[in-house]
Amino acid sequence: MLSGLVNFVRQSRRIFHTFYKPRYSEFKQIAIVTSVGTLIVGLIGLIIWLIFQVLP
Repeated sequence: MLSGLVNFVRQSRRIFHTFYKPRYSEFKQIAIVTSVGTLIVGLIGLIIWLIFQVLP
């Protein structure tokens, strides 16, 4: 059990070393895309809710 965990941590270290702090422009783009996606999902939910309110 413990050897499996140690093996997983060793394999994961390579992935953790490739992480880096995003530049401001990358962060801004990610924030915009996430916000637009959230807005679209919210609008779809609102439209479905309105349809069910109008059609009894």
